[in-house]
Amino acid sequence: MPGGVSDSRRYRLSTWLFCFALAALPLAVYAACYQAGYVEYDDPQYILDNPHVNTGLTWVNVCWAFSLRAHDNGIWGPLLWLSHMLDWQLFGIRPLGPHLHSVLLHAANAVLLFLLLYRGTGCRTKSFLVATLFAFHPLGAENVAWLSERKSLLCMFWSLLAVAAYGWYARRPGAGRYLCVAALFVMSLLAKPMAVTLPAVFLLLDDWPLRRWEGKKQRWIPQGLRLLAEKLPLFALSAFFSWIAVLSQRASGAIGRVPLSERLMNALASYVFYIEKMFWPARLTYFYPLRASTLSARQSFACGAFLLAVTLLALLLRGRRHLAFGWLLYLGTLLPVIGLVQVGSAAHADRYAYLPLIGLFIILVWELDALASRLRLPNAARAAACLMVLAALSCATYVQAGYWRDDLTLFQHAHDVTQPPDARIETNVASALTDRGRFDEALIYYRRAAALEPAAFFTRLNLGYAYVHARDIDAAATAFREALPVAHTSSERARALQGLALACAKAGNRSAARDVYRELMALEPENATWKARLQGLRP
Repeated sequence: MPGGVSDSRRYRLSTWLFCFALAALPLAVYAACYQAGYVEYDDPQYILDNPHVNTGLTWVNVCWAFSLRAHDNGIWGPLLWLSHMLDWQLFGIRPLGPHLHSVLLHAANAVLLFLLLYRGTGCRTKSFLVATLFAFHPLGAENVAWLSERKSLLCMFWSLLAVAAYGWYARRPGAGRYLCVAALFVMSLLAKPMAVTLPAVFLLLDDWPLRRWEGKKQRWIPQGLRLLAEKLPLFALSAFFSWIAVLSQRASGAIGRVPLSERLMNALASYVFYIEKMFWPARLTYFYPLRASTLSARQSFACGAFLLAVTLLALLLRGRRHLAFGWLLYLGTLLPVIGLVQVGSAAHADRYAYLPLIGLFIILVWELDALASRLRLPNAARAAACLMVLAALSCATYVQAGYWRDDLTLFQHAHDVTQPPDARIETNVASALTDRGRFDEALIYYRRAAALEPAAFFTRLNLGYAYVHARDIDAAATAFREALPVAHTSSERARALQGLALACAKAGNRSAARDVYRELMALEPENATWKARLQGLRP
């Protein structure tokens, strides 16, 4: 008896040591974040220049966070705004505190994932390996290092708590426990609507590892209908929050107008893209442009055939339930962001894989462990292989997180790894160089962006101002004139005319400047500033 008690204590102690490692090691792997600042990629509009965030936690700001006006690029997430408000309340404009907050959230998610898998499967070492892959994989770096993407960390945190509550409910169903599941599910939805697939995840958990589908085959259909009916209120919540998300996306103009055929081809390619990056996480970047020229019917067919073959294989191998669970978890949780509803102009994004990759990690770890057992590999060899893989992933994650230390580093890295070049990335590099007063270098990128996308209004406009800063006034005037035909609104036309008036005035061509201000007055006859400038240019 004493020996058994001692063994049990050692077992519990080693479990706590695993938790400590998962909590502490990400603090080292993401050390580059502690020297990082804000980046000129959504951070200004979400945090720095958002008066509701940079005035801290007040009742007015909390009410705004829950209003439909508080959408970020079409995503309604009140908990995201409350999180940023809390950071500002505690740390002000200093970025160290918010970055540490994000790293700690990621570490907490890794610990929760380990404990949930261990509790559900009883496999401690395999659960720990899945959690370490999740904690140290470079595809997660964007979620942790980019402050504006805090919503994914929060969504994962509350989703894992909802899964924990569902396991508690499944052991002894009751109304109180069900309400706890529903409340935590709503919290995850308030962080990011990507959690709408969570009721389907609960159905997968019913099969593995909870095994609520056990029994004779004749009873599977009534069991399945009962389990499905049990989750109908949760599916109703998913439908409601999906509707809110669509309303927010329409209000922000985030929904793109990409043909359905291109969206389907991109969705199939994206499923394969994340698998490829899981095994070889190289050339990761903050933006992967959606290009119709890179999508072919042959490649899409190959991707679709691959996905269908793996799905059938996972469903046929019923004796290895983790295969179907992991694969369907990957397919299902990626569905809201796979691009069938196109938001923005990106083909895919590293941040979308944060939750879905857990399914692939489970398959990988469980299958490799079975293979090692069949080959009778010694424990020392298994441990050495695991340490080598995790060390390589940790180094890659440290480097990837470092690219987020400032906007110029982030955009320059994207320029280096994106082939063929993309106009948006070239423009972002040029803008970052302009902010640093490196106008001659910025002109190189602006000209390249204008050549790649001649109809891009803001690229032409920014090119004109870059020429003004470089004191090439004739070239600036030409750039502003070229921006006029590609202006889509009267506001854009007014901005191009203002730039042209500035260039004409700097060139000493008062007559041309007067003509431009007359055009501006035709757009806004009551604009006092333009009226005063026109008066000042009269002979």
